[in-house]
Amino acid sequence: MSSLPDTLKKLEDSSQDTYRKGEVKTLLNNLNPQYIYYSLDKLRVGDVFMYKLVGGKIRPWVVMFNKKGMVGAATLTHDITLPNSYKSECRFYKDSIIGPTLSIFEEERLLDCCLAPYTNKKHLSEVKRSLISLWR
Repeated sequence: MSSLPDTLKKLEDSSQDTYRKGEVKTLLNNLNPQYIYYSLDKLRVGDVFMYKLVGGKIRPWVVMFNKKGMVGAATLTHDITLPNSYKSECRFYKDSIIGPTLSIFEEERLLDCCLAPYTNKKHLSEVKRSLISLWR
């Protein structure tokens, strides 16, 4: 992934005057939105990180639990039509939805790509209980 300034510099330094549609799509798809990333020593419930699952896109995930270095997280998305999803009740993610599926990650892979945390721990606890009951 590249940042917008890196991509603009690459274009400015290029001798190419025109670009094909496919080349433009590639440049746009490789852009990483400008987020402020934090490095943490340990993840806690409510921490949010950016991660790409195989074949997916880079997206934010919210930590639901962390046990023995394995992190269970649910995706944060803007897809309001996602079945069994939960409207965010956090000031940092007010237009987001918490997805209905937990994914498991190794904590050490996530420590350098953290964002602002999900601040409403009470709501997150309710979502976690609901997710567990949904998949039992």
